[in-house]
Amino acid sequence: MNSIMETIITTLIANTLIQSAIVVMVIALIGLLTRRYFWVHHVVAIAIEAYEYAEKEGFLKNLKAYAKFEPFMKKFIEQYRADYGKEPTPKAKALAVEAMEKAVNGEHLGK
Repeated sequence: MNSIMETIITTLIANTLIQSAIVVMVIALIGLLTRRYFWVHHVVAIAIEAYEYAEKEGFLKNLKAYAKFEPFMKKFIEQYRADYGKEPTPKAKALAVEAMEKAVNGEHLGK
């Protein structure tokens, strides 16, 4: 049974059409992963910018702790709309909140 599977796999891999399909799939996968990485990186950058904005607003308006969340999310959504031309998805908002939480933890840990 093993030799039959080896023969089938060898025959398929030797076929140039199959090789081309594999190459196209690998390139497409790399493209999707690259696009996802840059999207995540950009959303986190927007979130950090929104966090810094919320910190300044908090200082100016004497906002404490969770009260800074509203200006953070407002700024994040505003910038996301400007950059992507649409509302941020729940996934984008979750990523932004996660980035904000890391920034807050970094401040409290002295990083």
